[in-house]
Formats: sequence, C-alpha cells, structure tokens
Amino acid sequence: LIQHATLKVGGLLVLFVLYIHWIGCFMHMLPDFEGTACGQVISAGTEAPTVCWVEAAGLCGASTPEVYLASVELALCTMGIGFGWIYPQTPVERLFCFLSMMVGGCLHAFAIGSFCQVLSQRDPATVEYNAKHDLLLRYMDEHSFPSRLKNRVKEYYSYTRDVVRDR
Repeated sequence: LIQHATLKVGGLLVLFVLYIHWIGCFMHMLPDFEGTACGQVISAGTEAPTVCWVEAAGLCGASTPEVYLASVELALCTMGIGFGWIYPQTPVERLFCFLSMMVGGCLHAFAIGSFCQVLSQRDPATVEYNAKHDLLLRYMDEHSFPSRLKNRVKEYYSYTRDVVRDR
C-alpha cells in the first residue's frame, strides 16, 4: 500500500520532469518558429545581427539529442531563476524565459507548500489535537469566555496532551 505522502511527492516529481521537458522542447523549437535558426540571421538596421541561443551556444550542426539536452539544461537553469552557460539571445527567447521563470517560481512555491503540508500531517494525533484546539478556541471566543478562564483551559488542554503523549 502506497502512502499518500509518497504519492504526493511522486506526483510533484513527475510534474517537475514534465515541466522541464516541455520548456526544453519549446526552447528547442523556438528558433525555428522565430526564424532565427542556425544560419538564419535577423538584422535590425545598424544593430548587430541577432542569432538564436543554439547558435550562440555553438550547437549549430549538433545532433538533436545534444541540442535537446542543452535546451533541457536551459529549462532547468531558467526554472531555477537564473542562467548557466546557455542563455536566451533574442527578445522572443527572453520573453519565453521570463514567462517560464514566473511559472517555475510558482511551481517551486507549490512544491514547497505541498512538502510542508505532507510533513505537517505525518502525525495524525497532532493534526487531531490542533483541530480540536482550534475548535475549543473558537468556542471560547464565540461564548465570550473571560481571558483568565481561556488561559486556564488552554493550559489544561496542553497539559492533557503532554500527559497522554508520555504514556
């Protein structure tokens, strides 16, 4: 029987791998869509010609798996909010990397939140204690218990948890 925490962590790993694969695939195809693939140069007036990231990385003529591996590396670096030795060259590549950084940042936040949720729910007794404690506090607030009595009830509730745990 697989535990819920294992399924959740496994699902997050699959999500990360799929995200990196898709971003890598799009980065691999982007120069062709943009018209800046190896040998195709965009000239913008007197400015220096713009080349794609594949050409700037010296990967023109490289095999497809080699370029895919470099694009996955670029996706990993972009997802980590930074660049390695490969970086975007054209405005469209920069925009795509910016958007993938934003999505990657959200994905990191989601993963961290999910891991924290999994860790916080590892002990069912503590989860149950906290839920009952919150209900007790809400009940005392709704019925306007005096603050001194609230403190005594909270201390007693905490004490009973510690006594039961020590058994």
